Amino acid sequence: MNVHSSVNAPKPGCNLHERKGGRSHKMTIPKLRLAQAAMSEPGTKVADLCKELAITRQTLYRYVTPKGQLRPDGTKFLERV
Repeated sequence: MNVHSSVNAPKPGCNLHERKGGRSHKMTIPKLRLAQAAMSEPGTKVADLCKELAITRQTLYRYVTPKGQLRPDGTKFLERV
């Protein structure tokens, strides 16, 4: 009998892909949609948008391109939620 097999085995009924805690996402679906719409407008000031959404510039550009299109992280976020 392998001693470690019972230690590493998942608990019955436990979903391995669920989040089990940690910090919640600053980006939400409504914020992401608003960011997409705002970034597609040519006169959008990124600093003002970030302040309104209460996110950093880095978080904004992680999910949305400067043209307002979704980046891979944005698409992944929408699929996950």
